[in-house]
Amino acid sequence: MTRRATIAALHRDLEGLRSDLWELADYAAEVRADRCRLQAIVERQDELVMCLWGLLEQAEEDAP
Repeated sequence: MTRRATIAALHRDLEGLRSDLWELADYAAEVRADRCRLQAIVERQDELVMCLWGLLEQAEEDAP
């Protein structure tokens, strides 16, 4: 392979890798957004569980 052909092949490889990197960056952003969304759901569920737990404790205290 000639020097120019080698350089051209390396440039093609580099462009392919850049494209792959952009795709991975987009995917990582989607994963981060999903993680944040799921974390918000878990936090709301935690609040609900704590509220329900408090109601149960209150009902036990109020029971004769």
